[in-house]
Amino acid sequence: MRILKLLSLFVFALHFSLSVGLQATSNVFVANSGDNTVSVVDVTTHAVVNTIPVGDMPLGMAMTPDESLLYVTNAVDNTVSVIDVANQVVIGAPIPMGINPLGVAVTPDGGRVYVVNHLSNNVFIIDVSTNTVIAPIITVGSTPTEIAITPDGAKAYVTNSGSNDVSVIDLLTNTVVNTINVSNTPSALAITPDGTKAYITNQASNTLSVIDTATDILILDIPVNSPTDIAITPDGTKVYVTDGGNQVVLVIDTLTNTVIGSPIPVGIDPIGIAIDSLGKFAYVANSGDNTLSVIDLVSNLVIGSPIAVGISPTALVAGLPSPIFLDPPLRIITAFNQDLYQTELYNILSWDAPPAGFGAVRCFILRDGVQIATIPTSVLTFEDHNLKRHRLYQYAIIAQNASGETLIFSTGSIKTLNKK
Repeated sequence: MRILKLLSLFVFALHFSLSVGLQATSNVFVANSGDNTVSVVDVTTHAVVNTIPVGDMPLGMAMTPDESLLYVTNAVDNTVSVIDVANQVVIGAPIPMGINPLGVAVTPDGGRVYVVNHLSNNVFIIDVSTNTVIAPIITVGSTPTEIAITPDGAKAYVTNSGSNDVSVIDLLTNTVVNTINVSNTPSALAITPDGTKAYITNQASNTLSVIDTATDILILDIPVNSPTDIAITPDGTKVYVTDGGNQVVLVIDTLTNTVIGSPIPVGIDPIGIAIDSLGKFAYVANSGDNTLSVIDLVSNLVIGSPIAVGISPTALVAGLPSPIFLDPPLRIITAFNQDLYQTELYNILSWDAPPAGFGAVRCFILRDGVQIATIPTSVLTFEDHNLKRHRLYQYAIIAQNASGETLIFSTGSIKTLNKK
């Protein structure tokens, strides 16, 4: 088993939460466990533009869907720091956690934050409106490490590295409803954008487990080498896995669940990876040489020079790939389909065409920072179905040209009604 060189707490070198969302600032946030900071990297200049002090040994990060708050777990002082993203400062007092908080995830509605306490064998819940811990405390398996929430906000999956299983939490009742046995030392965890599968790195057995989230059944194990972290492209077609032992990134086709292409060489001891919201770049935290590597996901090649950050970078949050930004209004209305059995709520979006001089070849629709559709530029309307009542939804329409440049050309938000 590979023990995390950064810790004296006998904690495995496992994945720590990597959230990907829409950020108008186009920054990558990097948790540096060796100097207790978060680096803010401008993805246009590839320069560190700010360094934010946090708690002792930051190892996990997750951002709210509206990109306003960043939650950072501090493993040694057993707290969570909250960063105001717009102002890039810590706000409020550290939030007390259990022993050795690691993984962290935010619900899709932005209302709650779930934090895994590695040595307490439980999960704490933070109310985002008050930034306080609320009941219940959820007991899971032995030495839990990472947590991921399904896109519909119905379930959370927690990897338990000590008991070699995954706890499934019903987020309506906040109770464990299932336990799935996997291979040795499950750690990193990511769920496909459509919510149908969960991919889990098993460090001691050098495999990825694939779980069907509808049935909570293990589908298969994929052989890999020294997996430390994992990220899935926004279209759900590829999984990128950091191979810490060989200092490369592996690519897996989610249709065949096999490794494809050649390994991508990165820095020393790659331990974290995040993919931007459009699936254009992957950012890799190399804890052994204190850098970030940037991978172009079209060519699967590292571009530019390594970006120097803080000491022992572990976790990342990545946004959009350097978009040009405009903000004309996006027209949104809420509609209903009703039959004898149920009423379905959905939003109808409409917008003007992207500027002709930009040369757009496709458009992406993002809801709450997550890509939900790719459409031709000729299409100027979209229906977003299966929504929840009394919830704020934020949308962005993004054009991309043949050179890969992106343009946020229409944005808007709407709060759905509580009832018809």
